[in-house]
Amino acid sequence: GIALKPGSVIEITAGGALTTIDADPAVPAWGERPWHLIQDSVRSTCRGILAALREGRSAPTSGADNLRTFALCEAAYLKAGKVAG
Repeated sequence: GIALKPGSVIEITAGGALTTIDADPAVPAWGERPWHLIQDSVRSTCRGILAALREGRSAPTSGADNLRTFALCEAAYLKAGKVAG
């Protein structure tokens, strides 16, 4: 099995053996803990959207994609009984 633990630790159990991996990304010079986990992904997303605009093609992520993701998350919370509705 595979488990993601707090602190970006990945535990892999296979054949009765446990392997632990520290998956915490490096903090870029312009970044700051604990936000470094997201900062680079935001930069990469913006870079992809800008490249698509410059090349006249659809961006890899769209507003419509984000609304569908939000709807899925909201539905999961409602199903779990975490949101009054």
